[in-house]
Amino acid sequence: MTPSKRTSLITTNYTGHIEDTSILQRFLCTDLSNQRIPVTPLFIAHYHAYPCTVIIQASTSLGKLHVPSIRRYLEIDHKHNSTEDIIKREYHPIVRSFYITNFLANLGNGIMIDCENCQLINDIENPNKYKSDGYYDYFLIVEKLRINYLPEHDIYVNDELASKLSSFYVLQSKSTIIQVF
Repeated sequence: MTPSKRTSLITTNYTGHIEDTSILQRFLCTDLSNQRIPVTPLFIAHYHAYPCTVIIQASTSLGKLHVPSIRRYLEIDHKHNSTEDIIKREYHPIVRSFYITNFLANLGNGIMIDCENCQLINDIENPNKYKSDGYYDYFLIVEKLRINYLPEHDIYVNDELASKLSSFYVLQSKSTIIQVF
């Protein structure tokens, strides 16, 4: 009788796939109640190195990064398959749809991009003329995202990729910033 080999139902290209079962066992022993994507451990599992990081914000002071434009750029210019990303979603009752709240994209070349706390807003100015991301002119935005990378990509990440990603923005309307006391 031949021993059965364990198989995974997911592709090894999936960002959350971990080949080493000892790493998986350590994940299971940690507290996952906060439900954040464990970016650094996943980077280490994939590349066997601690990542360098850079934080990206919109290239203008009132700007918020436009998530769909960033994801589209990664798919087109980097030939990234977004179906392999780790994605977390929440339901938005006004637009009656699920939207991305967090994602981790592994570009497969020693670069991972993670984005947390995305939100849908509709009170924006749209200088880049993006189409809305749902009903009622809502846009999926985030304050900042992080690029995790191997050191050999330092020049590319800091001189090109960071600049390009920060150019995908919408402007938060001043009326949403003013608080009444």
